[in-house]
Amino acid sequence: MVQASIFKLRHYGMDNIRNTNKAKEHLLSIDEVCEYLGVGRDTVYKWIETKGLPAYRIGRLWRFNQEEVYDWVKKRARYGDGEK
Repeated sequence: MVQASIFKLRHYGMDNIRNTNKAKEHLLSIDEVCEYLGVGRDTVYKWIETKGLPAYRIGRLWRFNQEEVYDWVKKRARYGDGEK
C-alpha cells in the first residue's frame, strides 16, 4: 500500500494527486444525490436510465459529479421533462 502511494507521488507528481483529490470532493454517493434532489433511490436509478441523469458506475457503486447534476437539474427545469 505504501509502495503504491510512493509510486503515485513519483509517477504523477504532487499536483496531480491534489487535483485527483479535488475531483473526488465533487463526487456524490447515491444517498447524497437522493438527499440533494429530494427523491428516493428508485427514482434516481430510473432517472439515470430514462432521463439521462449524469452518473458514473465505479465497480458496483454509482457516483455523481455535483456540478453535472446541478446543470442537469437546471436544464430540465428550464426546458421541462420533454427536452434533454
